Amino acid sequence: MSHKLDKDELHPALTYVEKHSTDINDIVNGVVAKYSHELDQFIQVVQECLQMIKTNEIQEYSIETLQLQALKLPTVLYFASDGLEALGTDSDVSEYRKKEVYNDIMEQLRDTDYTIPDKKATAEKQTEYESMVYKIYDRAYKKLKLRLDYGTKLLESIKKVLDLRIAKINKGKGGDEQNVRQYRSN
Repeated sequence: MSHKLDKDELHPALTYVEKHSTDINDIVNGVVAKYSHELDQFIQVVQECLQMIKTNEIQEYSIETLQLQALKLPTVLYFASDGLEALGTDSDVSEYRKKEVYNDIMEQLRDTDYTIPDKKATAEKQTEYESMVYKIYDRAYKKLKLRLDYGTKLLESIKKVLDLRIAKINKGKGGDEQNVRQYRSN
C-alpha cells in the first residue's frame, strides 16, 4: 500500500460487515439447527461428561454408557444426514431461482440501449436477495456437513475407547463373566 491505512475510515466498514454477518449467521444457524438439533444435544452431553471427568466428578465413562453412545450416535447421524440432503436440495433450488431471475432481467433488458456490462450490473443488482438466499443455504449445507463429519469422528473415537476397555477387561481378568460383572460394578 502506498498510503497509510486510516483506522477511523475502516471502522464503519467493519461495523457494517459485523452487523450483517451476525444477521446472516443467525439465519444460517437457524437453518442448520432444524436438522442438527439432536446431534448438537448429543455432542453437548458428551462434552459435559468429559468436563465431569476433567474435574474428577467421575473417573471414566462406564462401558454401558459407551455402548449406548455407540448405538445412539449412528441413529442421530442418520437423521441429520437426511437434513443434509434437504439442504442440498434447497441450495440447488435457490441457485436455480437466482439464475432464473437473472436471465429474466437480462431478457427484459435485451432490446434496451444499455451496454452488456450495464445489463449484467443491473441483473446482478436486482438478484442480490436471490444470491444471498443461495449463499445462506450453501453455508448451511457446509456447516451441517462439517458437524456430520465430526460426529462420525466422535463415533470412531467412542468405538476405539469401548474396544480398549473390553480388551483391558479380557486381558487382565481372563474375560470370564464374573470378572466382567466385577469390573462393571467398580
